[in-house]
Amino acid sequence: MMRGVLTAIVILLHSTCVPQESSSVQAQISAHTWLSTSAHVVAAIQKRLHLQCVYVVHNRAVDFDEQRMTSQFWKLLSLHGRQVAFSGPSGLGRTSVCGRSPNLYAIIAADESRSHCIQESVVTDKRCTLLSQFAQKRYLSQGIWLLFLNTTTKEAFEDSNVPFNSLVVVATQTRQRMVILEEVYRVSPHLPLVTRRIGTWNSTTGELSWTRQVDSRSHLHGLTIKAAANHNPPFTVVELNNNRAQLTNGFFGKVWKILEKRIGFSTDWFTPHNTTWNETTANGTELLQLISRKQVDMVVSDVTITPSSADVVTFTVPLLTYRNHNTSIPHSKCILSRFSVFIRLPDSEDSDWSMYLEPFRKSLWLTVLGAIPIFAIFLSISQYCGRVLRKEESNGRDAQFSFCNSVFYMFGALCQQGTDVTPKETSGRMVYSLFFLSTSVVLAAYSGLLVSFITNKYGALPFSDLDGLLRSGIYSFGVLNNSIPFTYFSGAKPNTTLHRIYSEIMTKDPKNFPKTDEDGFQRICNEKYAYMAPTEYVVSVIEAANCDVVPLPRQYFEKILAIALPSDSEYKNLINHNLRAMTNTGVLKKLKEDTWTLSSPKPKPHWNSVGIKHIAPLLAVLLVGIVTASVLLVFELSGVPVIKKSLLPCFERRLRRQTSREFWYLKSG
Repeated sequence: MMRGVLTAIVILLHSTCVPQESSSVQAQISAHTWLSTSAHVVAAIQKRLHLQCVYVVHNRAVDFDEQRMTSQFWKLLSLHGRQVAFSGPSGLGRTSVCGRSPNLYAIIAADESRSHCIQESVVTDKRCTLLSQFAQKRYLSQGIWLLFLNTTTKEAFEDSNVPFNSLVVVATQTRQRMVILEEVYRVSPHLPLVTRRIGTWNSTTGELSWTRQVDSRSHLHGLTIKAAANHNPPFTVVELNNNRAQLTNGFFGKVWKILEKRIGFSTDWFTPHNTTWNETTANGTELLQLISRKQVDMVVSDVTITPSSADVVTFTVPLLTYRNHNTSIPHSKCILSRFSVFIRLPDSEDSDWSMYLEPFRKSLWLTVLGAIPIFAIFLSISQYCGRVLRKEESNGRDAQFSFCNSVFYMFGALCQQGTDVTPKETSGRMVYSLFFLSTSVVLAAYSGLLVSFITNKYGALPFSDLDGLLRSGIYSFGVLNNSIPFTYFSGAKPNTTLHRIYSEIMTKDPKNFPKTDEDGFQRICNEKYAYMAPTEYVVSVIEAANCDVVPLPRQYFEKILAIALPSDSEYKNLINHNLRAMTNTGVLKKLKEDTWTLSSPKPKPHWNSVGIKHIAPLLAVLLVGIVTASVLLVFELSGVPVIKKSLLPCFERRLRRQTSREFWYLKSG
């Protein structure tokens, strides 16, 4: 039988009081009536719960009368059209021939003393062997037990422990030919027996009324659970109050407080006798050992689900899941996060000449510069063709739009400057307007990008993933000692990136395996060091670093965090039910957002105010221009003819040749 999949119903049938002094015929009739009623109840329950196969569990050590009664009961069930088979106690743990279909297990016990077998931990009578095996192997928690008693429920279970996660049903036959079905259980062995009516069977009509709800056991009635947690914010915040540990805050702490209110229990937190409790490893190895030693009932901390830990304890549904971006997690509604590699943010480099060219690529710069002479040619040709078509003589206005002057005008339009003379031709105006509008967009884009480049606080990352880190050969790399990433790197296959990083970088320096994440992030600021940690966890320890830290774009690995319980915990299903409800309603997501928002440090601006060093190249150009203009002015004033002739612009020479003498006389006079 597969646990968690197959639903088993085990029927314990106990005969009513048959006086020993009655005749054998009356006894046979009474037994047959009792077996017939029991068979009807079993058939009705099987139909109501949609069960498939019926197994009549027998014990070969019993006497001949009980074997005969078992055979009769098997025949009565067969009359109801049920598939019936025999099975011993050893066959209950095997895979059912019905596959994944639920099974029904029935046990015949005709002796009154047989009901006490459930209470006995040590078998004293071989007639009690069958039921004692169920108690010892915890079959009570795997199926539904139906007991036909001739005594009160309180007397039958006075000294017995009925697990919270079991379904034990007591069937009591009344004088009105009714069979009352009641479930019994104990929240804890020391708490009173809880009894609740869940159905009736009418022998007259043969109908079964089943009123039990799936979530009927939703309260622990004030049970005190002993739990342990370590101080590991923002997951758990543990404080000492009167020398006793107390989980007061953190993500897991908030979830646990909600569970206490929803389920109705209190917590007795485990208090260690030493002061090194908070130095436990990240995967909670020491915490899980408390469960294996039965010192606590649960561990409420960021315990990682691993194959090795799953062999010791069991876990609830995941509360947090860290996963590789290439890995699909079956828990689609889990809160997801990832492991990232963190390095120190490179400082922005001092401004240089190339910074003013970086906003545009080389191809765009060539396009802009090439457009200036092309549009200058169009502007000059449009003015010349217009004058020729109008058959007008050349004048000073035409000289204003020569090729040299047009290049100057196009450069002015690129800088959003106008002209002193408006083109006369419509085509020339269109050429100038089109270039002016186009370059206004280019200039706006360049201005915005240039400001971003100047005010950017951080430089480019030296690499983006572990492969780049390995190729760089400059950075050292580390993880928390004995953590989940440590096991991934140390156990990586040869010739892989993880194995090479572990053997070539990590193992060369013991400092690459810090004891705490705070030490790892502090080392990031002191040297070229990369450190791997959960993304969400960084917000609580990043304040310990005195520099700006950034994660690489690539994330790695899978990690599942959950509450740890003993493998035979009676409360796992109840806790899982409430955790799923909190996940479906968005409570866990809201708690996660609140926890990491409160624990996040104040965001730092990713920009710098512009200083003199950022515009030093511009100031240098301005200074060179001022010096050059001053030198030329001195030469011109000193009357050096060579300087005047060599620096005279081409458009001024042409303008002098084409203007009238009177214009120049007026200008010079």
